[in-house]
Amino acid sequence: MTTSKAVLFSLCFLSVGIFGCATSNTSTPAAPAVLSEAPLLPDIPETRRENHDETIHGYAVSDPYRWLEDEKKANAWIEAQNFRTREYLALQDRPNLEQDIERFFKVGYVGSPQRIGDKVFYEKISHPPGKVMNQAALYVLENGEERKLVDPDALDPSGKTTIDWYIASPKGRYVAYGLSLDGSENSTLYLLDLTTGKTLADRLPETRHCSVAWLKDESGFYYTRYPKGERYHRHVYFHLLGDDISKDAAVFGEKRKKTDWPSLDISEDGRFLFVMVFTTSTSNDFYMLDRKTGRWQTIAENLDGTFHGAFFHENQLFMTTTYDAPKGRVIRLSPKKPAPKHWKTVITEGEHTLAGVANTKSTLVAYTIERAVTRLRLYGFDGSEQGEIPLPTLGSVESLDFDVKDDIVLFSFASFMHPPTLYSVAIGEKPKKIAEVWTPDDLDLDRFIVKQVMYPSYDGTQVPMFIIHRKDLELTGSTPTLLNGYGGFDISMTPYFSRNTLFWIERGGVYAVANLRGGGEFGRAWHEAGMREKKYQVFQDFQYAMRYLHRENYCSPKTLAIIGGSNGGLLVGAMLTQAPYLFEAGVGDVGLYDMVRYHLFPPGEIWSTEYGMSKNANQTGYLWAYSPYHQTIRGAHYPAALIETAESDTRVHWMHSAKFAAAMQYANASDNPILFLLRRKAGHGQGKSWSESVKEYADKYRFIMSRIGDPSQP
Repeated sequence: MTTSKAVLFSLCFLSVGIFGCATSNTSTPAAPAVLSEAPLLPDIPETRRENHDETIHGYAVSDPYRWLEDEKKANAWIEAQNFRTREYLALQDRPNLEQDIERFFKVGYVGSPQRIGDKVFYEKISHPPGKVMNQAALYVLENGEERKLVDPDALDPSGKTTIDWYIASPKGRYVAYGLSLDGSENSTLYLLDLTTGKTLADRLPETRHCSVAWLKDESGFYYTRYPKGERYHRHVYFHLLGDDISKDAAVFGEKRKKTDWPSLDISEDGRFLFVMVFTTSTSNDFYMLDRKTGRWQTIAENLDGTFHGAFFHENQLFMTTTYDAPKGRVIRLSPKKPAPKHWKTVITEGEHTLAGVANTKSTLVAYTIERAVTRLRLYGFDGSEQGEIPLPTLGSVESLDFDVKDDIVLFSFASFMHPPTLYSVAIGEKPKKIAEVWTPDDLDLDRFIVKQVMYPSYDGTQVPMFIIHRKDLELTGSTPTLLNGYGGFDISMTPYFSRNTLFWIERGGVYAVANLRGGGEFGRAWHEAGMREKKYQVFQDFQYAMRYLHRENYCSPKTLAIIGGSNGGLLVGAMLTQAPYLFEAGVGDVGLYDMVRYHLFPPGEIWSTEYGMSKNANQTGYLWAYSPYHQTIRGAHYPAALIETAESDTRVHWMHSAKFAAAMQYANASDNPILFLLRRKAGHGQGKSWSESVKEYADKYRFIMSRIGDPSQP
């Protein structure tokens, strides 16, 4: 979540997933009609194939499972597949597995800080002995006292309601926050009055991924909203506290493309509303409304770059941009002369990626990504270097907040071996903890080691990868190993605290994260090297990460599982169909697999600048060529696969997983199981309750260990 003044580090439409995996064989006898893959395991449900062939821009495209796009037609098939998968997982149960996972999931979360005067707002989930929270609650810290403001567990004991986002008002009297059910992220906006402790009568639906900009006097706010039931045509509205939603005036968005994605901010004095309209995954327009005169001004339009983090200082407008600076720079300009030729560079483009800048009273705090880890560097408003804020270790600043009235910065920090913690730091001093989570006394993080290596990809490009394991690990070439990747949407896979990863590595396994092209670790060029027709380079980078793990004696193909979610699920699907000989098992979570038709399922068209669309003649070929659903081959020996999806996912439609699993089951000639699982009342990953998360990861690890072994066993 971002506040109206917080630094926006990246814009992503697909979340970074946790899991994805697969297995392989070498010989290729003809596939039998029905495979019985384990004792007592039900046969693969009979899946109807239909003759649905078409020619798209000269490419013959077969789509025999299109009927699985229809929920009513697919329901019986889904239930049969779910039953079969549950039966398989039940056969793989291990003593105390869920209890062992629970131990690590009791390490909570704290983050998304926002400071308003002497109040600090944040989200937190904590599990001290005897207590369990299913969802993170919203807290305020004031005068050293922590107070719970919004508790989803109290609102919904089933654990299905979650806080999607929140934004406090400028004086800290009100908090706007979004609640959604079943992981759908279809938020309804609520308003809490801190002076009375009561929720106002105002209810604003269709506020998915809402952006809010409060007026300085707290009488109302600008916000983004979708038409009822839609996932396109996001517009900007204004709401006056107490008014019926029907009176909310549309402020911005008319006559824009349906895929344009406006986001809001507001100047410190409340006079200027900033509207950033993301038109592609690499560029956005920037407009400014003078609320005093009612005049709109175009600052940047149809320029090849991003513009965000705007603020005024001494009547000059500062912002971060990638225009003419692929790794980012900070510019200043006069609103009276907004043309690029009048811009002045304050912080020049450097060796490392500049993701955003915060402004305190006297300092610019630059958030940089350097070899996939983050740093906070300090600059004067004239661009002079002034040192940096020391961080606890190599890791990730996950969100950053500030106040222009002083030189104090708030940030949340985490790393592979550093649980999420909230810090406050006065410029020139060391950070101080102001909120942290409970961790079990027997959790010894000093037992583990984190390495960062650089490995060569197919073309010699050096790609970073993190490798984590116990310090006492002996490299025998047979250790059960998990490899995670994403490679898209400018998302940087910086170090993060993963509870399920701790479960795995304490058990003796190896966990690796590859920083593939398509991400944002090395700026715009790195991102674009994995977009559209260059997507194949993401897949090559991942293959060579697997080869590195084999070569350096961490694992063999038989003890390697690959994992990925969302865009990372697409990565798993591509590896299952392109390089099945390099790994033993794959888990793809809420992934995209039909790249020929993905854009027909909202909000798929928003991602067209990342992937391309098959309706465009010059993009059909490469999409079809790597689309996992279309590249399954009858009689091939595929690795084992667990293809998971979610009923309430409003980002990636479940049809992708259903069609891909059906195609894999039909094509596969090996004895390795191809499993499909649709989770009911679940979404893309956000909003999952604590208890659901424990059960889901127990399922994943049952599958993974059934294929590559339990690292705790000889």
